[in-house]
Amino acid sequence: MKRSRNNINMIIIEKSYLIRRSLSDLLLEQYKNIKLFDEIENFDSLLSLVEKASLSCIFADKNTIEKFKRYFHNLPENSTIIPIFESKTEHDKYTNFKTYISIYDEKKQIIEAVQRAIDTISTEMPVNHQLNELSEREKIVLQLIAKGFSSKVIAIKLGISIQTVSTHRKNISGKLNIKTVSGLTVYAIINNLIKIEEK
Repeated sequence: MKRSRNNINMIIIEKSYLIRRSLSDLLLEQYKNIKLFDEIENFDSLLSLVEKASLSCIFADKNTIEKFKRYFHNLPENSTIIPIFESKTEHDKYTNFKTYISIYDEKKQIIEAVQRAIDTISTEMPVNHQLNELSEREKIVLQLIAKGFSSKVIAIKLGISIQTVSTHRKNISGKLNIKTVSGLTVYAIINNLIKIEEK
């Protein structure tokens, strides 16, 4: 099992469940410090996830690349796109991608390609100090929000008023500059406040 020097957040956008699941299993088997995300609906969702989750590796099938290629320039520099090709010759049409994988690649070839992509990612990722700005109570409230609890339930669990919960939510959103529950959930997962299976 390999260990990347930083946590690497990845997403696989592939129409084939078999390919998606196989690649996911291989990545989780080979790399200890990765988190995989899925279930994006459109490119705006992808951009939001890239921003909030510091998404580094984006595996995308040819259809996704064709559909959204004009938007790829909006991605941060530390986000690497890794095309998933259905044939070896397809790379000739997409020479701007330095790293790619084919569904016909051997396991070793896929691992080497992924490692090349990881090696190109800056190892000096900016440290997120925002979490340190939250009080311990705000961190607890954030955990409960990310787990899907309503303000009323959070108030009951913590023995505080709904108004106090609302104040905490406002402060959390302001400090983190994240306005949506989905964004707060991703943030909580990335910062190990909750596990993916808890959301």
